[in-house]
Amino acid sequence: MTADALKNNYLLPILLQNLRLTKGSNCYQHKLATTPDKYEALRNRITMLFDENSERCFYRGIRALMIREGLRISEKVIRRVSKAVPFSNLKKE
Repeated sequence: MTADALKNNYLLPILLQNLRLTKGSNCYQHKLATTPDKYEALRNRITMLFDENSERCFYRGIRALMIREGLRISEKVIRRVSKAVPFSNLKKE
């Protein structure tokens, strides 16, 4: 975030005022940037399943494959995580 990059040169209250940010939003952004991604392992597994199934399996199929593996993940979570996965070979036909 910009405020973190500039806080060594300027006082934080003045910096936040000039950027028109509140202290709470700055703290939230800092916390968000420093916490590890809790869905990283799931994102990697979704990518692997997608590649293993000839890039034809979408969130319902991926969820079914995960259930067969013994992983119970909500369909909503799989859909949200799948949106963030860059499936580079997906083409609309």
